[in-house]
Amino acid sequence: MTIDLENTGLMRLERGAMQNWSDVARMGAPASAAVREVVANLVDAGDRVLVVGPTALDLVTELADLAGALTVLTRSIPDGATYAEALVDRPTAQVVCGDILNVEQKLGEYDVVLVLDDLARVPSLEDVTPTWTAVFEAVVACVAPGGRLALAVENELGLHRITSLRSRYTQNDDAAWDVLATFDASRPRHRDALDAALATTELREVSVADLLPTWDEHTLLAWNTMSIDDEGRTLLDALTLASPALRRIGADPTRVTRAAVLGGRLAQMPSGWFVVAGRPVAASGELEVLASTLDGGVIRFECAAGTIRQGDRQIAIAAQALLKEKGIAARRVRTSHAFHSRLMDSVVAEFSAFLSRVTLHEPQIPLLSNITGTTMTAAEATNPATWARPGDAVGPDPALEQEQSW
Repeated sequence: MTIDLENTGLMRLERGAMQNWSDVARMGAPASAAVREVVANLVDAGDRVLVVGPTALDLVTELADLAGALTVLTRSIPDGATYAEALVDRPTAQVVCGDILNVEQKLGEYDVVLVLDDLARVPSLEDVTPTWTAVFEAVVACVAPGGRLALAVENELGLHRITSLRSRYTQNDDAAWDVLATFDASRPRHRDALDAALATTELREVSVADLLPTWDEHTLLAWNTMSIDDEGRTLLDALTLASPALRRIGADPTRVTRAAVLGGRLAQMPSGWFVVAGRPVAASGELEVLASTLDGGVIRFECAAGTIRQGDRQIAIAAQALLKEKGIAARRVRTSHAFHSRLMDSVVAEFSAFLSRVTLHEPQIPLLSNITGTTMTAAEATNPATWARPGDAVGPDPALEQEQSW
């Protein structure tokens, strides 16, 4: 099927649009499961959303279905055509091809602005070379008062620079052309410089996560890494070395990463930073890690006072808010272990064998099952297998959907 994009009203060409350039084809558009988890918690139904720069196509279409209005800004005409063709049936979506600093028809302000790749891939290469600060200020200007921002910033001195089999900075091709690199002094090259840039804005509730282990595949988001204890450092080291990203590249990067771990330098060498503003995503002062899994899932780890907890904090917060609306008192329980998670799978068989030796009685009062979302039957309550499946309760609780039972 051929689509005349010029006549769909979906794609608009602006100054700086690059006719023979594709960011997605050259370097892809990274969006790990951990990053997608943060984005999902940042965007609400009906929001006006602006996506800036290379972004995974399936994520763009998901946002189009959720948002009240979606604008995708790309400097590449081929990439813009790809986005426009995927969004042609979404009347509230539009694609703008051009330079964010030189669009004639202003982009306006949005509830959510997403820049999931570095700002280096935002300005046109066919115009005057801007500074990182200039592009950053143009992006922040698109955030409406009280709005939210997600921004990825590559660390040119990060772990990925010494673990890459072949650095793009040493290649002599179009994909290596970074107009904001090398000589731009305004670009943040350490965390203090990034914090200083953020301090010049009016953004609220700003948090910054470290991106690990590589820039092209940052499967880990880690908050508050600079003030972690020994247990937290061990957790971060183990998750980094076990990252799916390191399983898909050669042996030497893994060895270099191991050296960074053993040298205690991992927290000083993130491959980048992920800035989120406008909505809290991590507890202040505690190490929190969102880890992507091999099957595309996400596990959240929290570490405080020498204790590591695993769970989904956002689901717990949402459940607590729902219960409060219904006038039901509820508070989060801080446990010493991840009892209701997949981390307990290894003991299920042993626990089930133990329960089979215990006499279980029919409950005297109704019990609401967080596995089925309905009242537990006598057969279920007296079946050892019912109580030996802790991981089955992970995720949004089905019981919360049974509102009529309250």
